[in-house]
Amino acid sequence: MTRRALVLCSLVGLAACSREPSQPSDTAGGPAFAIVDASDPGGRPDFGWRPPIGNTLLAGTFDDTRAPTVRICVLNASLDACMGSDVLPPTSVPVVASNYQYDWMVPISPVTHYRIFILAGDPAVILGIADVRTAATSKGLKGNDPNEFVGITDGSILPIKFRITDACDNQNCGDGLIDTNQGGTAYYTENGETKGGITIPPTPGGGVIKVTITPCTGDLPIPNPKFGSCLDVDAEDYNGVGVAFICDAIQAATDAGLNAAEKDKVTLYKKHGTDPVEALPHADDDCPTVITVSSAKGLFRALVHGNWKKAGQQLTGLLAPKPLYARRLDAGAGGEVDGGFSGFQFAEPCVAGVGANDNNQAANAAFSSGDLDGAICRISEATFNGFAVSELRALFPALIITWNSDPSLDVDWTDRLLPYLQLGGGVIYEDPNNVADLTDVVGVGHTSNGGDIGTFAVTAAVPGLTDGINSSFENNHIEFSSWPLAMAPFLSFSSDGGTTNPTVGLYGKFGTGCIVLTGPDQDYHGLRGGPGFEANQYNLVLNELRFVQGLAGNCEVFAGPSINGLARIVAPLSNRPVVRHPQVPPQQKSVRRPTQ
Repeated sequence: MTRRALVLCSLVGLAACSREPSQPSDTAGGPAFAIVDASDPGGRPDFGWRPPIGNTLLAGTFDDTRAPTVRICVLNASLDACMGSDVLPPTSVPVVASNYQYDWMVPISPVTHYRIFILAGDPAVILGIADVRTAATSKGLKGNDPNEFVGITDGSILPIKFRITDACDNQNCGDGLIDTNQGGTAYYTENGETKGGITIPPTPGGGVIKVTITPCTGDLPIPNPKFGSCLDVDAEDYNGVGVAFICDAIQAATDAGLNAAEKDKVTLYKKHGTDPVEALPHADDDCPTVITVSSAKGLFRALVHGNWKKAGQQLTGLLAPKPLYARRLDAGAGGEVDGGFSGFQFAEPCVAGVGANDNNQAANAAFSSGDLDGAICRISEATFNGFAVSELRALFPALIITWNSDPSLDVDWTDRLLPYLQLGGGVIYEDPNNVADLTDVVGVGHTSNGGDIGTFAVTAAVPGLTDGINSSFENNHIEFSSWPLAMAPFLSFSSDGGTTNPTVGLYGKFGTGCIVLTGPDQDYHGLRGGPGFEANQYNLVLNELRFVQGLAGNCEVFAGPSINGLARIVAPLSNRPVVRHPQVPPQQKSVRRPTQ
């Protein structure tokens, strides 16, 4: 048998493990067997085998309250996995003379290989393992590699002796083993507090895998509000599914002042190498949020029986009646955990203000005032361009393309905005500088970066969008000359006293996503509590944010063949020439800052 090397220390735990005092087994008493405990570079610093299996000294104080169990299976040496029923199902191990000890009578059997597991906690966590090779006589053990197996003859008693200390109460412990045949959990703890980990379901025929869990180097590279720890999880040689969990996110979200509706939106995100960021699908109630070992039994007893109130009382301030989402490692879409490091962290999806993000930034007040639940993130053109469409949808439920954004902004209709809408995202578009990116869906008759002055009219009552909106706007930047049947106008503008009245407001639905395009720039001019046009434009951006996220009204206009943007309605009211590739230099706008 070629045994897989089990190197278990995380980047943080490595230093801690290297400081653990240890010594090899007494050469006079027997060889240093292949074991997994604190003597290994990466073994748990709170677990050590004692003779005859090992002779590892541990830091910390002996903990006689851990109630460990021992499990022994028949080992398929060629597959390095348990097979059949356990020889010894999980059995309590008593304290004997300041050690835990269970005396196992080795069966007289043709079976020649076994694996010993020591487990503790609820759900049970593997603390250490040892592989055993047996033979009818000592002669049959000749040639046994003492670096791979504990050698013992059939019918003998093997004292399974070990110690568990409180070493993990005062340092980081983040590595472990999971027997995928039965399924299991591995945790990352800091000074005894569980920050998170993974749970892997039973996989018939699976073997023991190494799990390494370490803190991320910083937070996930996303602009969203983040909560709780960011953890890198590496499930080596495992290509199945599992549940990742972060146990301190609920308290962080509470401390940040999120209400119940906002907490419900908080999502576990995954970043694997150079792959796009993923929002992982909900795995309901699969987060085993153990805070300390001593609290685990009562907590999980309550959770198993559905007693959320009791569980919350046991961990007051650390656990809500229902934990934040746990999410599947493989994102629930048939992908596989390929053994590489993946970062996991909870974050709140936020509306993205994209591009220039200048002046009043009215959408900020919509969230900070409580008019809307949720959050807004302001991102640059380069940051927006750097996200794949799938990432944009995962991170941002809606986009505001703001006035005067740099022409480098990539809002190409076919490659960027349409796929985002088809994934269910919402778009509010206000920028004259990048209308050339929209030529596949709308015609533009005129643009003015600095803004045209004139009169406005709400031309259609659109529930949820035009509610409470009047004709008071500061200026106009875009006139639309044509649009698909999937869109409809709701706002017009005239700069010549009513001779021409081009459309300056459109709405529509593509796939499952809603879009509003306007010539007036609400995010720039709107001001909560302001006078005249400022209040009106604030109210419109508030309506738009609700409308494009499906929180008010219905954005669907026409469900016919025009959804691909080919069939057009041509507006007859504009006498402006169509501008396909406008290169308009930035112009100075009047600025009114929000009052504090």
